[in-house]
Amino acid sequence: MSNRLKIIIVIGGIVALSAAAYIGMQLLSPAGLSAGAHSLGLTGPGGGSTSMQSVSVEITPAPEIPARKTDFAGLVQSVQDNVITAAPMGNTVVAYTGEDGELSIDTGDNGPSVEIVITKETQIYLDRTFEDGLPVEDNSVLQQKVSLSDASEIQKNTMIRVWGSKRGDRLVAETILFSKIG
Repeated sequence: MSNRLKIIIVIGGIVALSAAAYIGMQLLSPAGLSAGAHSLGLTGPGGGSTSMQSVSVEITPAPEIPARKTDFAGLVQSVQDNVITAAPMGNTVVAYTGEDGELSIDTGDNGPSVEIVITKETQIYLDRTFEDGLPVEDNSVLQQKVSLSDASEIQKNTMIRVWGSKRGDRLVAETILFSKIG
C-alpha cells in the first residue's frame, strides 16, 4: 500500500472519529441538556479533499426520554456490576487512537468522577439517531431514535446522559441514554 493511500486512510479515520466525538459532545454538552428540541452543528470534509462542509441539524427528543434537564452527562470510565463510574463532559473532547490501537477519549478536567447506580427499575436506552450516518442537508430536523438496551452494552468510552436522584455521593439512575462512538 502506498504512503499516500495510508495517509488518506488515516486522515479519513481521524475525521470520522472526530465527527463521532463532536456529535457526542454536542449531544451531551451542558448547553444542550435541557428538555425539548436542540440544535447540533457539524463541520467536516466536503466534496473536495480540502473543502469543508457545515450542517445544522435540529433534533427532536424521543418520547421515551424524560422531558426534564439531565442530571449528569459524561464519558464512562469503568463499569463494575451495577455501578458506572463516569467523568463529567466538558466543552472539549479529544479522541485519538493510541499505539496499541485502542480508542482513547479525553474530556479534560471537568470535576470529580461520578458513580451511577443501575437498579432493576432503571430504563436504559441506546441512541440510534445517527446509526445511518450523518445528515447531509443543512437545517434538517431529525427525530431522535432510541431502543431499549441493557447495562451490558455500556462500556468504557461510552457517552451517557443520566436522569435520576442523588443519594449521598452516588446518582441512582432512573433513565440512562447512551451513545456508542468509535
